[in-house]
Amino acid sequence: PIDDVMGIISDLIDYGYVTGAYMGITVKDNDKEAAAQFGLPTDGAYVVDVTPGSSADKAGIQSKDLITAVDDHKIATRTDLTRALRNYKAGDTAQITVVRSGRELTLTITFDEKPHDT
Repeated sequence: PIDDVMGIISDLIDYGYVTGAYMGITVKDNDKEAAAQFGLPTDGAYVVDVTPGSSADKAGIQSKDLITAVDDHKIATRTDLTRALRNYKAGDTAQITVVRSGRELTLTITFDEKPHDT
């Protein structure tokens, strides 16, 4: 959308590169069939890996967590997570809802700046 384009242009003018919120995680889509078999949530972005020292690590996000929301943005897939992060910049704070071992947790994250090569 045009708002994304305007943000990109503004970043390029101000910084010479596109800034963005960075969590420091690797995610994949949740295995909906397996989750349903175990009575777990089927929607969400499944955390495969957390970079040590990253904003996600500092917020308490762990591998095997299922991210289901970022503030009021519902997360059903990893694409939803990517889209939600476009609304944030480095230094912004958000509430991340995760399901861990069948329990829903709300964690507070302060985003890092997206590395230039990511």
